[in-house]
Amino acid sequence: MKNKLIENSNGTERKNNLIEIVAGILIIVMLSIGQVSGSPDLRGYSGYYNVQETSAYWGEQIHVDFAIANYGDAAGPFKVEFFVSDDSNINDGNDYSLFKGSIPGIDAWIARSYSATIYLPSTNPIGGSSPYYIGMFVDTDNEVTESDETNNKNQGIGTDYDSLTILVPEPDIKVFDSVDDDSDLTLDFGDVIDDDDGNSQATQTVTLVNNGKATLTVSQNGIYLTNGTQFQIDSILSSTQDLIDLSGGPVAMSANGKESWVVTLIFDPADTGVLNDGLTIVSDDPDESTVTVSLQGTGVPTPDILISEKDQALDFGQVPNDGTGGQASAKSITLQNSGSGHLTINQSGISINNGTNFEITSILSDTQGIIDLSSSSATIQEKESETWTIVILCDPIEDGQLTDSLTITSDDPDEQTVTVTLIAFGLTVQDIAVNKTSIDFGGVHADGSGSQLGMDTITITNHGEAQLNISSNGIYLNNGTVSELTEITSNVQGQIDINKSNTISGNLTEIWTVTVQFDPDISGQAADTLTIISNDPDETPLNIPITGTGLDEADIEVRDAVKPDDDLNVVFYPTLNDGTGNKLSEQTIILKNIGTQHLTISQISVGAGNGFSVTSINSSISGNVSLPDTINPISAENGK
Repeated sequence: MKNKLIENSNGTERKNNLIEIVAGILIIVMLSIGQVSGSPDLRGYSGYYNVQETSAYWGEQIHVDFAIANYGDAAGPFKVEFFVSDDSNINDGNDYSLFKGSIPGIDAWIARSYSATIYLPSTNPIGGSSPYYIGMFVDTDNEVTESDETNNKNQGIGTDYDSLTILVPEPDIKVFDSVDDDSDLTLDFGDVIDDDDGNSQATQTVTLVNNGKATLTVSQNGIYLTNGTQFQIDSILSSTQDLIDLSGGPVAMSANGKESWVVTLIFDPADTGVLNDGLTIVSDDPDESTVTVSLQGTGVPTPDILISEKDQALDFGQVPNDGTGGQASAKSITLQNSGSGHLTINQSGISINNGTNFEITSILSDTQGIIDLSSSSATIQEKESETWTIVILCDPIEDGQLTDSLTITSDDPDEQTVTVTLIAFGLTVQDIAVNKTSIDFGGVHADGSGSQLGMDTITITNHGEAQLNISSNGIYLNNGTVSELTEITSNVQGQIDINKSNTISGNLTEIWTVTVQFDPDISGQAADTLTIISNDPDETPLNIPITGTGLDEADIEVRDAVKPDDDLNVVFYPTLNDGTGNKLSEQTIILKNIGTQHLTISQISVGAGNGFSVTSINSSISGNVSLPDTINPISAENGK
């Protein structure tokens, strides 16, 4: 049969002290001849009480063989109570009751054997130290009236008690690794390529088991690496708890090998050669509180080419096709070795596939200087500690879209050949055009600066695709004494500052207008040259001759009072025809001498008359004029 649940002193339910009493055989029938018939007398039967285990842990089962004899009349049901004691005096008030079980009764004058299975309490309830004693108290509740009530316990070893060594349960950590010998606390990851974090790696495991009788507690942050630069803990996985997180506190592991933890470790070298670390495990194991597993691996050097333009094309943009040695565009790419071993660039290992429009002009190392691959290979130091700069020139000899490729061959294990696409657009060459090849102002009165002058314009365009560059101060007059540049404007850019370099867009998309003024101060022929300096390959400088004549003569100008005043047509308002001398209408005609010599007026008259007549002629200087008379030059006098 099984006992009831027994509670700990703090009220929590503890493990059943399961006891099962199994009735054995009838040991002996004791003759009652010569005995006085009377009450039952129950006691342990000598030589039959035995605890089968010599030692046990608190919380484990023990097995007890015992016998009860009745030296008297038949006895009814009674109870047997088992105790654990720190001495051989059972049930002296200091002992701990393990179980109280029922016996259905014993006939007169016989002894019967029994066996019992009992759980010890999980912790020591009485103190002391081994040896302890497991004893029984027959008829513990005095349910049977006996002839002798004093012999139900403490009758001797082998009769109603036996000694037992009881051990305190302790954890016992065992650590195994995934490499033979698995218990030597040494874990070798072998050779792994040193090729940056997250690439080549090796994985091994360390397994923790608690073979002890008590729970093993692993401390907070109790599984860690001494260094952690070359090795890392990937995960800790329990067979019963799933992922283990020690960052928030200690975690317990079940006893008796019922749970295992697998610590997965990764070796991802950041250096070369033999690399070491230690995995430390801290727990409450009484004699192995700290266990260290030595970790070892070898970082194998390897190169890894790194190119600045590897994943994209190197675009030179638009470059004029003006022949070899003309306008060109230079671009560069950088070459490094991000690996852990030297990178060897093959002999002639940097080349351009076609080379018609592109060429390599230089390869320069920041540690070695100029690199020459024409006769031998060369190496680039590891860990990005050296940089090669490759300069490529696009000097097109063709128009339109241009494509080529730069090829780099090396001993990189997975990128032995790297290709960079080169692209550009060859433009037709810039081509300057002007709308006039010369400028002739004709005759202009040499009347001094700011008076009468001649004005003309010339336009500049670019018939090519490439930009036309006009140099700083690149449009000028060679002489500039009687002619002057007054303004340069662009239909795209607006006012142009000729004191700095400028560009004119191609394909006739932009027009510059240059305004030139002729203002002579002496008479006679005058000449100058308009010069344009540009990057046109065959028309620079471009010279445009300028001519004009300074006039020294009289020059009449006639204007009237009715707009337009220079059309030599005067219209009078309607006037009443009421005879001569009555209603009339007047208009004024103005005469000027815009020349440089005196103008003689000999006659001013109205043709046939028909009602029109000249009524007066007045000078702005001398008043009333009688013809013939002269008008002073440079508009100094008006005749009306």
